[in-house]
Amino acid sequence: MFTLSGNIGAQSAWTHTSDITALTSDSLGELYFQDIHGKFYKFHEQKQFIRLNKISPELEINFNRGLLNQSYNLKDGSVVLTESCVVKDTDSDQQLFCKPFSFSCAAIFNDGLLLGTREHGLWVYDQEAIRKFYINGVYFPEDIEDIQVSKGNVWILSGGGSLYLYDMHLQTLRSIEADIDAFFIDLWNVVWTTSDAQVKKDTRFIHDAPPILHLESDYVLSLDEDHSYIYFNTYYSPNPAQVRVEYAVGVDKWKETEHNNMIILEDLAYGTLPIHLRARTPNSTSKEHKIMYSLASPWWQSYWPYLFGGVILLLGIAVLAQRMQLKTRRRLQAETKVIREELRVLKLQQKMGQLQMNPHFIFNALNSISGLIAVGHQKDARKYLNSFAQMMRSLLEASTKEWISVADEVKFLKHYLGLEQMAHGQKFDFEIIEELKSNLWIPPMLIQPFVENAILHGIKHKKGHGKIEVEFVERNKILQVTILDDGIGRKAAGQFRKEGHTSHAISIINDRIAALSRSQKSKFIEMEDIVSVNGEALGTKVIILIPFKAK
Repeated sequence: MFTLSGNIGAQSAWTHTSDITALTSDSLGELYFQDIHGKFYKFHEQKQFIRLNKISPELEINFNRGLLNQSYNLKDGSVVLTESCVVKDTDSDQQLFCKPFSFSCAAIFNDGLLLGTREHGLWVYDQEAIRKFYINGVYFPEDIEDIQVSKGNVWILSGGGSLYLYDMHLQTLRSIEADIDAFFIDLWNVVWTTSDAQVKKDTRFIHDAPPILHLESDYVLSLDEDHSYIYFNTYYSPNPAQVRVEYAVGVDKWKETEHNNMIILEDLAYGTLPIHLRARTPNSTSKEHKIMYSLASPWWQSYWPYLFGGVILLLGIAVLAQRMQLKTRRRLQAETKVIREELRVLKLQQKMGQLQMNPHFIFNALNSISGLIAVGHQKDARKYLNSFAQMMRSLLEASTKEWISVADEVKFLKHYLGLEQMAHGQKFDFEIIEELKSNLWIPPMLIQPFVENAILHGIKHKKGHGKIEVEFVERNKILQVTILDDGIGRKAAGQFRKEGHTSHAISIINDRIAALSRSQKSKFIEMEDIVSVNGEALGTKVIILIPFKAK
């Protein structure tokens, strides 16, 4: 049995018949002790110690805190402390951080471990190495039995039984107490120490952490009468007598309970309302708990007559709705058949549109190949004729598909630009940049009209040599295609262009991309004039944002 032996300033003390060897607490802040015979006790300041037959797995871990062969969960993964090493598990193997001496205890410190030894003082493991814990002007004991880190402080128990407090903010070390066997710092920074059979409580270092309010179960109150009970426990080791428990029903004001461990609810209103509960001290308040209660009204105040009438009305509505639904379903089936037929026609029209290319380009390309043959450049003629055949084959194959690979699109553009280059007498150079890491698929014939536009309206009327660049880049699950030319610019090209033709083509392609995209965007094509600082046109840049499929 424990007996209260009196108050010592900010300290209180109790005496037990057996020596105390270890102490710890659970997540609620309740204190537990183990005596020299291996027996466990739960501590209560009024009831003193209550003998336990067994303890929970949580308490077993807490009693073994700081001992060897324990696992510690750090920021970058878990580690295990052995007699002289810290073992870190990585994805490929284990890393060992060792010293030629033994560790006596450990505590989680910042992102690593603070390690105590019985001959070499304090050390720290910081995920990369084990280093001496050194603070200029501070001399830590060399023989360390136990350490604990709490609220910016490091508590150190030396082998000689002296308890020290190192303030990390002030970087000072001072002696707190001597001749103790074990210590523990609880949730409120109360210092608990044992010396032989005596247990002491020191409240000089407490902070303003709130009390803990614990309900005995997860309440969902369903009441048949106008009263019920809610049972609770409170935990606040600095001064349990200061704790007050309050509750509020719905939007009512807070009321203080008149009982130590229960709330009696009386004269509750009918219906469903929340009950809020909290514990407080003069300086702090716990987090709120909310319990829902439901109180049924008497049968004579029920809505049974209205319910039966409502059921009959709903049955009549259901029969009428079923008939209307049948009629609507038949109409929708007929409309669906018409829409499917219209969709089939649109797909055929789309495929026919993919086969269409500028007839002037085809005529000029074939005419230029004939010119090469006429002047005896058979090798070049065969080269461009082969390129023309491959381009047309790609065009025919694309007309039967809804998606083609970016690689096939690049090959098609190379053939097309090469033939345009020949047809325009090598008036421009071109470059296609495509370094995609994934195999992407896009709708066919979206890019060629813009490349053709760059040639006919940008490069064709330029004095001197020109250049066209086409770049493919994947950004945010969208394929961005940029077409850049150093032609005469859109303003000058306007006098050579048919009014409305280009904008109509751009609108059609934009609508086609929008129909394939799941994005909320409405604009997938951007055109930008490139000008010098003097306002002189230097070319045009077109950006197309195309949805893709990855295969």
